[in-house]
Amino acid sequence: MCIRDSSTLLEYFFSCGIKEYNKRNKTLATATLETAVTCLQKSIQMDAICPNNIEDEKLKEEVFSQRDAILLKFKRQLMSCYMYLWYVSQLDWKVEPLSRHMDDIEKLCLDLPDKIGILVEMFRYVRMDDKALEYEKKAHLRKTNSFHF
Repeated sequence: MCIRDSSTLLEYFFSCGIKEYNKRNKTLATATLETAVTCLQKSIQMDAICPNNIEDEKLKEEVFSQRDAILLKFKRQLMSCYMYLWYVSQLDWKVEPLSRHMDDIEKLCLDLPDKIGILVEMFRYVRMDDKALEYEKKAHLRKTNSFHF
């Protein structure tokens, strides 16, 4: 499956998930959003663009840059899916389906440091206060150790 096909599928499932969430249909919202998550995870893992065999260094660098931009876009879309799974969990004040994805969300946020605040709130919601505190401290250390001119 090419990137365009999986991108189209994930957009379809994501939009269906949002529609079902807006209807407060937790079962279908969960199913379609988790399918979108699977599509995104496979797209990220597939890493179909492999410029290692390109000899022209400028071209190779450009291809790597475009690949990185595509992967970042997929990771941001994946985080959006996880956020909607969090919203779905809040429909009936349960931790499911969010809690099933916390390990993956934590790994994803290593590549998306601007989402650490959201990760902390998700950890709090699923009552993983030790993890929330851990990332809160890391975020605070990062802020206090950065220099602004």
